[in-house]
Amino acid sequence: MPADRVTIPTCAVVADTCCDVPSELLAQLGVAVCQRRPDVDELVKLYRGLLAQGSEGIVSIHKGSEAVAACAAAAKMDEPGRVTVVDVGLTSAALALAVERAAYAAGNGGTPIEVAARADAVADATVLLVISDPSAPRQGHGGLFDRFAYLRRRALGVSHLVRLDRSGYKVLAESDDLANLAGLVAHAFGTRARTDGALCYIEAAGSVPNGLAQLDKPFDTNEYVSYRLATLVPATELVRYSGPGALAVAMVPEDVYGGHETALFDSNLTV
Repeated sequence: MPADRVTIPTCAVVADTCCDVPSELLAQLGVAVCQRRPDVDELVKLYRGLLAQGSEGIVSIHKGSEAVAACAAAAKMDEPGRVTVVDVGLTSAALALAVERAAYAAGNGGTPIEVAARADAVADATVLLVISDPSAPRQGHGGLFDRFAYLRRRALGVSHLVRLDRSGYKVLAESDDLANLAGLVAHAFGTRARTDGALCYIEAAGSVPNGLAQLDKPFDTNEYVSYRLATLVPATELVRYSGPGALAVAMVPEDVYGGHETALFDSNLTV
């Protein structure tokens, strides 16, 4: 990973901390970072500063409410069209994939249109598989049934395996056996690899990183080809939604990603 990627001449890339990549590493990737739930006026100031440094345009990559704030900030700019907001609808390691690929495209001279398209394409093809912690915050739509499910999960030590992509999320399985859920994650990899070929992935873990060894074990197979690009520990945004012991893997076909050897992450580095 190059250590001198501090500015981007043609297109600036902006992301927030929901991608679970430390700010220092984002800076090395040439990405300007704002905090989770950024203030609109602060974003306007950030955008203006980047344009003043010579960028032709800005691609700002977020999810949900962060993307809404970015759109509001883009609308307040003096020059319309200089800021393109990409709402990837993803978080944690999945958002990190889109941000890193945008940084790669920008660092290779991509225009704002090209950089935004790169982030969009990667987001479309990325799936985030999350094994929640039994103590994860309440999920669902509220009400008595939701509260009962929450209390049952805590009492029995049950974790959920959740699939998240741009279309939404789905609970795939629940179990009190982490090895069983890790095996299901590996099975999901194998199923997708049979149709999409080699996969690139990023791991993320909460504040109990020992679980990663349990997650890695099923990946030690010759049934399909996959490349680990990075491991994000601790993953603050993942913990926020799925609990301190949560584990996650974001995967994308290598053909869409653009070749694992082009990754700006150091695959041997845990950040």
